[in-house]
Amino acid sequence: MIWSMETEGIDHLNMWSKSKYEIGRFLSNFKECPVETPDGLFQSIEGYWGFLSVKEEYREPFRTYSGVLAKKKKQECVKAHGGVFDPDFEKKIEMAVRNKLESHKDFILQNRELLSLSIVHYYEFDNRIMDETEKFDWWVNVVRKKVSEILGTEYVPVGEDSNYQKKETEDMKKYVPEVDPKLYLGKTVCFDTETTGISKRDEIIQISIINEDEEELLTTFIKPEKNKSWPEAEAVNGISPKMVKDAPSMNDVSDVLSKIFDGAKQVIGYNVSFDLRMVEQCSDYVFDRKKVTDVMKQFKKDKNDKESHKLCDAVKYYCDRDFYEEFMDGAHKADMDTLATVKVWKKQEELLSKVREEESLKKEKLSMSKPKNGNGKTMPVISDDPNKISYAGIGSRNTPKEILNLFERMGEWLAGKGLTLRSGHAQGADLAFEKGCDNGGGKKEIFLPWNGFNYVLYHETGNPESVTWTTVGKNAVQVAEKMHPYFSGMKMGARSLMARNTYQVLGECDVNETKPSRFILCYTPGGEGQGGTGQALRIARELDIPIFDAGNYERDGEFDMDLLKKDFNAFIKDVLTKETQKEFLDRQVPKAKEFLEECRMKQETEMDFDR
Repeated sequence: MIWSMETEGIDHLNMWSKSKYEIGRFLSNFKECPVETPDGLFQSIEGYWGFLSVKEEYREPFRTYSGVLAKKKKQECVKAHGGVFDPDFEKKIEMAVRNKLESHKDFILQNRELLSLSIVHYYEFDNRIMDETEKFDWWVNVVRKKVSEILGTEYVPVGEDSNYQKKETEDMKKYVPEVDPKLYLGKTVCFDTETTGISKRDEIIQISIINEDEEELLTTFIKPEKNKSWPEAEAVNGISPKMVKDAPSMNDVSDVLSKIFDGAKQVIGYNVSFDLRMVEQCSDYVFDRKKVTDVMKQFKKDKNDKESHKLCDAVKYYCDRDFYEEFMDGAHKADMDTLATVKVWKKQEELLSKVREEESLKKEKLSMSKPKNGNGKTMPVISDDPNKISYAGIGSRNTPKEILNLFERMGEWLAGKGLTLRSGHAQGADLAFEKGCDNGGGKKEIFLPWNGFNYVLYHETGNPESVTWTTVGKNAVQVAEKMHPYFSGMKMGARSLMARNTYQVLGECDVNETKPSRFILCYTPGGEGQGGTGQALRIARELDIPIFDAGNYERDGEFDMDLLKKDFNAFIKDVLTKETQKEFLDRQVPKAKEFLEECRMKQETEMDFDR
């Protein structure tokens, strides 16, 4: 069934975080709503879903996650460390969902009229409706059944709705559609598969093909012939044996695959060698390798680093933020992945055609490697001992791409000058500074809100001399409590994050060991100093530590990069030449000690510091 967003509230109610109705958003697993589960308290069902899907050592942070962040963290963790299959997964989720609805009976009763409609689950992706009601029918049925209990109405399972059955029957006839040759002859086509695993015994369970104009040619589940279950793959792609039991086999779709691949001018995919092997392994078709292009290889050239090169990284690198967030919501489905791959490929083609822009970027990078002041003169070498100087490189998780690139070059240059980076290992600005620092062979002090944050277990890193890992302690919490206006109302995870920011400014939070950062480099949207970064900036302002916020150069989503770089060079020159590090510490350490003593006098906040 393909539902329409225009008819929501007329013939159905959508359980989605972007539903038109508050009750629809409430029923979504993304909704932040504390819920008791068989494994304790969680801030959302999606957080609990992630908790049950990842290995035990990475589970605890999921208690505080909600929204798309919870899903994104689950996907990243499973991809990096592998997932787990809990045989009681559906039973545990059912108990959590029922507890959530039971604790909000009044709200359910207030929305009786909307809840009398068919309760379904779909979302919009790139202006397309992706219906997942049948895919997650067990979950949708849990909600339908509990709502019916509360309302005292008849329970109608998925597929038995009067307005659902006919369309479902029609769709069943379209397993292997005839594809118009105009859609693929002489064109570039992109394909992706989802599989039961990666070995020679594994099989394809979904395949999707679209053309360069983003028109769908074929998307279908595939029923494997040998494999009966695939729990590890299911944890990643969400495709269960039940979902493919009535699907066509590879033999059923072989003719249409041959016509499309033979007629296309070019065949593309992401890490396509795997998909080529799986198609050839599961059928008699053999690809013409001369017309196959792997989009991932160009991404590696463009990004030019040794970091992760997953499809989600490429989408984040090339595409806009809205599409990236939509993609993360539906990643690891073949139809989502093909659409994302085509968009990435188009961006790559645009970049390859802009030779002058590439040359401009090279010149820009060269100019950043030799910072200049406002008069265009090369800055003098830092006369002070740079190995004693620390700075904080921090900022929003949603820092724009051009600023991330700039921060990476700043971090590399400052590392080359011997300065030590202090940061928090969060996505966005933090990791950009860290990456630049690593490229420059610099030292860094990384402060984590809890052990395991962003998949870092500091006791497993080997503590190389170039990196210092620290987690939150009581003194930092005392500072956070004093400086944040709403600290007492925060959840445990948020408190830890705010406390972590103290270290970025003060270094050690012990009165006898504190050595404040010489300056702060950051990005906050519009330069408004909000969010977790804003907490660090409040502490810096309290101690008169200089701040350079790249967000001050943003107007209507655009940056004045020339002015930003000019002012940055002037800022660095002023900060590092107006006084020596000894003079800075002689002036700042007493002030920092007094500040820490004031914070210590406040009532201590109880907290679990070793999560």
